[in-house]
Amino acid sequence: MKRIIKVCMCALMAGLMPPAFGGTIVQQNNFDGDNGNDIGPEFTIASINNPENTDLMDASAGVISFSAPAGSRPNVTLVSSSSLDLSGDGGFTVRWNIESIASTAFLLQKNGLFLGVQTDNSTAWNNVVSLGVGIKNDTGAGDLDLVYAVSTNKGFEATLVASGGLTDDSIIDGFTAVLTVNDDNTWRVSTTGLSADVNTTGTLSNVTYSQLAGTLFACTALQLNKSQPVHTITCGSMSVEVPARPATLSLTPSDQLDIELLEPATLAAGTVDVTFSYGPESNNVQVTSATVINQQHAGAYSVVGFSSPLTLTDPASSEALNIKFDVTGTGLTGGETSAGTLEVVWNEIGGDSNTNTLPISALVRAAVGVVWTEGASFIGDDNQNNISLEGIQVKAVNLGGNLGDLDVVVNNGTKSETITFVDDNALFPNSAYNAVSPGTSDANWNSVIFRSDYKGNQSPFPFTLTDLFVGQEYQVEFFVWDTRKPDTATRTFSLDDGKGRSSDTYTQADGVSVIATFTADATTQIFRISQSAGSPNMNAYVLRAIGDAPVAEVQMSAGSGGNVNVSAGQMSAYYTYTLQGTENLVQTNWVDIATTSGVVEVNWTDLVTSNDVQFFRVISE
Repeated sequence: MKRIIKVCMCALMAGLMPPAFGGTIVQQNNFDGDNGNDIGPEFTIASINNPENTDLMDASAGVISFSAPAGSRPNVTLVSSSSLDLSGDGGFTVRWNIESIASTAFLLQKNGLFLGVQTDNSTAWNNVVSLGVGIKNDTGAGDLDLVYAVSTNKGFEATLVASGGLTDDSIIDGFTAVLTVNDDNTWRVSTTGLSADVNTTGTLSNVTYSQLAGTLFACTALQLNKSQPVHTITCGSMSVEVPARPATLSLTPSDQLDIELLEPATLAAGTVDVTFSYGPESNNVQVTSATVINQQHAGAYSVVGFSSPLTLTDPASSEALNIKFDVTGTGLTGGETSAGTLEVVWNEIGGDSNTNTLPISALVRAAVGVVWTEGASFIGDDNQNNISLEGIQVKAVNLGGNLGDLDVVVNNGTKSETITFVDDNALFPNSAYNAVSPGTSDANWNSVIFRSDYKGNQSPFPFTLTDLFVGQEYQVEFFVWDTRKPDTATRTFSLDDGKGRSSDTYTQADGVSVIATFTADATTQIFRISQSAGSPNMNAYVLRAIGDAPVAEVQMSAGSGGNVNVSAGQMSAYYTYTLQGTENLVQTNWVDIATTSGVVEVNWTDLVTSNDVQFFRVISE
């Protein structure tokens, strides 16, 4: 009998054991110290009442080993590190294979040995809701019982082997205990390897399936009586199995897809990722329909690029459904919303159709004006490190010019970045001039601020940032510094957006940056600078993109003669656009066909003929 058990355990450790009852294994551990070949949660150790001599204890190897002090009865539990939610399943089966129990004075007293499940992994099984096979070899209701606990109340669901019915050797040499609980609260306990094996059924009276299944932790526990010597339990393997689960399809996000459209744009998009899990037959899944129904504003939503059927072949990867929101003709304006429901019809190939739905909500957001904030000092010491590193660098400009590219290394303590300042003395139309070094520890930064440009006799002076991406949030940090003589140092300046939103007022000797944050509603943004002497000047600025860059909306075509067009208005000078193609819309099968950059309209034509693929997309990087 023992030899057969060992063979079974070896098969399980090798990953060869199939689900015992044609079900789905949701947790499996062979306790070989390598969690990479296990299924589901790992294991950890929880203990109470001060166990001693725990040097051999090792959760990854399935070893419980400790002794009891004279003043307490410790309980040590080998328990899952996280829970399983089996509330939607028809039942569960937990299987524990015990290889051996070693002790110089073997004795299972008090709560003895417990093999089963509990609903909290921070304490002993008898302090929470739990159910399992209990084994003792001293005087009690039985040597083998089905025991339960609800909070601090514990007792017997059933006596399985009467007191004196098990030999110590059969426990010590190892055995297997299997507990099945169904959602109708019926149960079955079976054992192999004991001197009196059981295969017993019944109905729970004190604890229910619903109490256990929602947060289920598999566990094995041992309690020793006071002053007992070291007992070492070695677990060979364990598993938790549920009845065979059908194939499932999952949509991400799972609760609602939110889309935001920033005026004056009329188009916005969102993405829903589709994944699946195999059913018992391990058949692939296909999506036969993806549409937006229950549209609050007819025609506002559409699914772009979907072609039926979309076959899913790899549960580890996802496919994207691209949802377009178009306010043209809807009458929607800033602050208003529109709702709809994504309906996805799918089937396990050869099986019945199923439907998944996902609410969609789109918000039309009025363009937000410029928000002004004060930056930090950029003069003296190491204060070049105060330059903002928010988001992603787009452009850094030395307005004084005539310096060439200058690299300034900025390290703010949590992030380090090299900012390359380029010459551009055309933004302010008058001649650049030498101001004063800011005296920092970075020579290149000192050179950047040493140079300045100005506009004489025009305050406020408007200037324009170009090549912006509509819908992108930006931050621009302005640097103004001129202390050549007292009257230039005391001159004051401020910046504004020309629409009533302005920064605080500063002197040209303050040496703090001024930051404007805005979302581009056009490819250009106008700012103005005012100065008390009527001739505003500026040394440098840094433009940064905040958050993810929007992806240009593109056509996706199928069939011969496919064309893809990307207009200049959909493009940014800061990104490279890559045309990709695929035969079957499997995410990993996209291959590069052509690239372009800049803001020049591009047309790719006759794509199916020239590239022998059926589907196309354009991505920006």
